[in-house]
Amino acid sequence: MNDMAPAKLTIKELDRRLRAEFPEMFHARSGYVLEELWHGGCRVRKYFHPRSLRPGGTLSGPTMMALADFGIYVAILATVGWVPAGRSEPGWKCFRTQQPPCQSSSTR
Repeated sequence: MNDMAPAKLTIKELDRRLRAEFPEMFHARSGYVLEELWHGGCRVRKYFHPRSLRPGGTLSGPTMMALADFGIYVAILATVGWVPAGRSEPGWKCFRTQQPPCQSSSTR
C-alpha cells in the first residue's frame, strides 16, 4: 500500500492498545491479527479454528461478521487515531432495532 496515506497508528501501537483495552477479544489465542494499516483501511485476519465452522464445513456467519466488525473498527482507528471513547456500532445492530408499534384503528 505504498501509494496510500500512512495510518495514524502503527500496527505495533494499535496491537498494544487493543490488547490492553479489549483483552477478552484481542489476545494471542483469539486468532485476530493486524496485517496492514493505512489511512482509511486495513487488512486483518482471523486464523482458522474448527469452532468457526458451521455444519457442512462452511465458515459461520457470526465468525464472518465478527471479523468484518473488527476490520471496520481497525480501519476507523487507522484513519482517526486512538480515540479512547471511540465505538463502532455492530453491523448486525440495524437488523435488530425494534420498530415502534403499529398504530391502527378499526371501526365496526
